[in-house]
Amino acid sequence: MLDTPSSPSRSLSDAADAARLIPEAHGPGAHGAPPLPEAYGVPRLVLMVKDPRALFAYWELPESRPGEELWLTVHETDSRGTVRGEPTGRYRVGAVGRYHLAVPEGGRYYRAYLHGSGAGPLLESNVVFTPPGRPSELEDAAWLSKGELSRWFHWQPGGPWSPGFDLAAVERWLSVQRTSSDGRFEVEVWTR
Repeated sequence: MLDTPSSPSRSLSDAADAARLIPEAHGPGAHGAPPLPEAYGVPRLVLMVKDPRALFAYWELPESRPGEELWLTVHETDSRGTVRGEPTGRYRVGAVGRYHLAVPEGGRYYRAYLHGSGAGPLLESNVVFTPPGRPSELEDAAWLSKGELSRWFHWQPGGPWSPGFDLAAVERWLSVQRTSSDGRFEVEVWTR
């Protein structure tokens, strides 16, 4: 007999399945799995976006000396990671850790650095972009279906019969904006 809603041979409630699905022991090593290590021995600093004004960083610096004073700094950067000014935050940390970081403003690029007592950073993170902390300024956006897009490009000078025409590439760089209240649309295409 199949287990279907019309012929339940067992309870379909979450409570009935809880004992089967949720293990008694919630700690590391439950059900014979080996516990996760505290560290992996790989130097790295990773920065992730949580929301427009919050980031999350985790790091590991295996070659640090016991008792060495380490600092995590967060900087606003440009899209390539070039630092703009003073750090937006500075935190005393250990050689292995994770931290939730507040940043002053959304819609910006950020990078984190792990510093020791020496002159330069010991580790640097990836560059992240936080979303703007406000509603989008784009209004009345309209989108073409693939069929509409294809028909539109067939009637353009050169069209899809031009050498090197790649409809998929054009679709990736397409922006459609309403230009008047009568429903006409302006289509702009950007290529690299």
